Amino acid sequence: MLTTCPFCGKRNDDHTGVRGHIVPEDGDVSICIGCGQLAVFDHDALRAPTDDESDEFARDAGIQKYLAVWREVVRKHPH
Repeated sequence: MLTTCPFCGKRNDDHTGVRGHIVPEDGDVSICIGCGQLAVFDHDALRAPTDDESDEFARDAGIQKYLAVWREVVRKHPH
């Protein structure tokens, strides 16, 4: 599945689920490998989260943990 980040425009041709390779479903959250922004799968594309979704993601400890890991990886291996 080819997707484009709605924030930075990076085209991604692969995805990996937290628990292994999965096919994303509408409403699943994605972290852009390019910019680290959160996006939402919607009809085989990515869209920016709504304000309510953004608030939910900010309170979700799991999502915040994955964002922290992304920031650490980028800090160690800038692209």
